[in-house]
Amino acid sequence: GAFLHDIGMTVIPDEIVNKQGPLTPQEWVIMRRHPHEGRAIANRTRVFSPEVLDIIEHHQERYDGSGYPDGLRGDEIPEGARIVAIADAFDALTVEKPYRTAYSLFKALTVVRDDMATGFDRLLLRDFIFSLGQILGAAGD
Repeated sequence: GAFLHDIGMTVIPDEIVNKQGPLTPQEWVIMRRHPHEGRAIANRTRVFSPEVLDIIEHHQERYDGSGYPDGLRGDEIPEGARIVAIADAFDALTVEKPYRTAYSLFKALTVVRDDMATGFDRLLLRDFIFSLGQILGAAGD
């Protein structure tokens, strides 16, 4: 599910995916289709488990209910999707985008922890931060 979570982006027009500035309300309607589209694409193969399909469909849901496509909140969101949501947000901040430079690992971690925390399962976010610290600490040894 983590590897395929954004497969639905393949049906979103490139001019929306790569847009330099903020998306218009109409463009957001199209962008917010990618989780449902992704589930449909993966489901057509008939090889993925319901858990994988749930990750693809619900990785943009937020713990506080502010996400999409279904506005799920808290434990309504499958655990795998809650985990991928954290990793996806962190990854999105640390890679170059058409509209901004990549954040350093420390700045991305700070943004996820401080500015986005209400959107994530607190225990999973704590585990993510701890694990990332372990990995970065080991890399410095």
